[in-house]
Amino acid sequence: MRLSHLACAFMVSCTAALAAEAPPPIDATSPSAPAGPAAPAGPAAPAAPVAPKLPPSETARLPKASEVIRFVPSGDEATVALSAVANPDCSSAGKTVSRILTPPQHGEVTFVYKKLFSTFSSRIYEHCNEVEVPGMETHYKSAPDFFGEDTVDVLYIYPNGNAQTIHFVIEVK
Repeated sequence: MRLSHLACAFMVSCTAALAAEAPPPIDATSPSAPAGPAAPAGPAAPAAPVAPKLPPSETARLPKASEVIRFVPSGDEATVALSAVANPDCSSAGKTVSRILTPPQHGEVTFVYKKLFSTFSSRIYEHCNEVEVPGMETHYKSAPDFFGEDTVDVLYIYPNGNAQTIHFVIEVK
């Protein structure tokens, strides 16, 4: 079965890329967050704790970062990116694993796994835009009373072995 992955980061038009040959291996064996109590039943799981920062020896072979600029109100938690991975029948193709490479200096980042509406542009997957698919949101919240620019680098590792690094520039207003 062919996989598609989508890393929207709330771009105007998200694209679904068919699974390609995987880049050099990245250690994705540990979960993106420490194990904790089971999530309560309901439509959305609580935000996962922030993932640990990778040591420099593990970041040398990571893909070059794409820059994404977001605007977030001071003190408010906002979704700055989303990721959905689906099969052509809209079922889950696996879980995206996230790692914070460089943490923000004036806020915090959390990852929320939940069902969400995708914006696939590929004709193979566009019918999945009408149903909720398993995915992950990346949330940012600034420190109280902080105004200015903050940055964070996040690595997303997809179930097919591909990875993407995003350098978020967050304008806190």
